[in-house]
Amino acid sequence: MIIKIAQSQVVGLEISKTQILHKNINKSGYKNPKNEKYVRMERYMHYP
Repeated sequence: MIIKIAQSQVVGLEISKTQILHKNINKSGYKNPKNEKYVRMERYMHYP
């Protein structure tokens, strides 16, 4: 049980990190396609 709770917290943190990255890229504008691709990959890696 404790391990499952810890894992879900870590996943939550990772997802919030990727959301913050997305917000930062949106603010700076979508001019850099490399950045956008990298963030997309990061985002999907976290979902099983």
